[in-house]
Amino acid sequence: MQKDAILNNSMIVMLIRLKVFRKLYAPPDGFAFFLKELRGLIPEPDLSELEEKLKYLERNIYKSFPYTRYGSSRDAFCYRRVNTHLAAFKVGNCL
Repeated sequence: MQKDAILNNSMIVMLIRLKVFRKLYAPPDGFAFFLKELRGLIPEPDLSELEEKLKYLERNIYKSFPYTRYGSSRDAFCYRRVNTHLAAFKVGNCL
C-alpha cells in the first residue's frame, strides 16, 4: 500500500479485519505489536494544505493592522479592522 494514499472507511475496516485475522492465528506476542503493525499500514495525514490555510489567515491578521506612526494600535479603529480576520483565524475553517 502506498504511504501517500488516503484511506476511506471500507479500507480501514479491511485493514483491521486483516490484522485481527492474522492476530487470531498468530502466536501471542501482545497487543502493542498489533498496534505498531497497524500504524505502519496507515499513511500519515497530509497537513500541508491546512498549514497553508492557517498561514494565510494569520497573514491577513497582520496585514489588517493600520500602518500609522501617530495613532495607537489599541484603539477602536484598529480593533474593527482586525476583528473580522481574527474571528476567521479563530474559527479556522480548515477542518
